[in-house]
Amino acid sequence: MINLYPSVFTGADTTPQYSPGQLAQDSVYGYIYKYVLIHASSTAASAGRLFYNTATWNTVSDDYTGGAGLPEQPAGVAVGVIAASSYGWIMVEGYYSDVLKKTGAITIGDFLQGCSTDGKVVTRTGLTYTAAIAAGTIGIAGETVTAAITTVSALIRCN
Repeated sequence: MINLYPSVFTGADTTPQYSPGQLAQDSVYGYIYKYVLIHASSTAASAGRLFYNTATWNTVSDDYTGGAGLPEQPAGVAVGVIAASSYGWIMVEGYYSDVLKKTGAITIGDFLQGCSTDGKVVTRTGLTYTAAIAAGTIGIAGETVTAAITTVSALIRCN
């Protein structure tokens, strides 16, 4: 694992600058990131959740419903916009303040998982921690938000 300054993690590259699959630690906060390729059918929106692609564990997609991503295999959260077929860093472990969510209220401590709206999360309640990992959750809500709010802070845990 390499240590990098936080500003590196929000960029995108058309050619790989690191080996896909490379893990890096944020040298200021200690969060963990993974360098990945965005699937050709996807664009990683900033704060959007991503899933591993069926072909490789270093390619990710926001496509929950169209088959390019594996819904039970969350990869992480994009912290910057990464175009289709481009490379960039996604957060796999750490705190992120603005994860995109679908409509509906979320309570602090709820598990978060992908939903039918590509790139967004919904709450998943009634699970133990072990069951939540097996169910493909992406993290835990760090705040309570109403249905009208479009983002939620979360503790991301995908690696």
